[in-house]
Amino acid sequence: MNLVIDKREKPSRRLDVRSYMVANTDDVCVTEDTLLYGDYLFTSKSGNESVVFEFKTIDDFMNSSKDGSLFEEVINQTVHYNYSYLVIEGSIEEYIKRMWSIRRIRNAWNNDYRKFLRVTFNGFKGAFNRCLSICPVITGSTLNNVLKDMVDVSDKIINNDNHFVFGSKRRIKHDNKLIALLSNVCGKKTAKLIVDSLELKGLKDLLTVTTEDLTSIKGIGVKKARVVTDFIYGE
Repeated sequence: MNLVIDKREKPSRRLDVRSYMVANTDDVCVTEDTLLYGDYLFTSKSGNESVVFEFKTIDDFMNSSKDGSLFEEVINQTVHYNYSYLVIEGSIEEYIKRMWSIRRIRNAWNNDYRKFLRVTFNGFKGAFNRCLSICPVITGSTLNNVLKDMVDVSDKIINNDNHFVFGSKRRIKHDNKLIALLSNVCGKKTAKLIVDSLELKGLKDLLTVTTEDLTSIKGIGVKKARVVTDFIYGE
């Protein structure tokens, strides 16, 4: 397999990933380039098959879920690749413990730990579930844990192991990716109706869809339209 690491990843992480591949794999050729989508891209030697991973530490995950960039990133890579994964290194428990040890955080919450815990965990859970509705999610407490899973996932997919499950997505034809994405929130029949009726050609078209556009389609009411737009815009 080949592995392309996005050049914008931190130098220390790029070095750690390279070191892991050298120590733990036999045939992964590592290069670096600027990736349009994702942080790590595994491909077959022929280039006919590929698996992309968006990598987040738990801190990155929490911060990017607040500004919405997380969801844009996973949607983009899911639309453009047949096999797309989100990777989270670290645990929400460790994150909560570490954040609460910071005095300014405690002061901001008036030392109300139970409220901080509830709000922070619910925020994590909501963001995690939303990402999970878009693509499979790999989690691990350490970098080595998640790298092992990334290699295993990629190897199984690229070598066409039909018995492999691990949340990997079935192959989706390019024309049907928006339908597959919307199916997570409104079902395949309605998703196909939306894509066909509005003549959506890609993610850029999807991100311009309004509630009014959706309710103009026969069979889609205001309630269902709002469910779809809430998913698109993260409201």
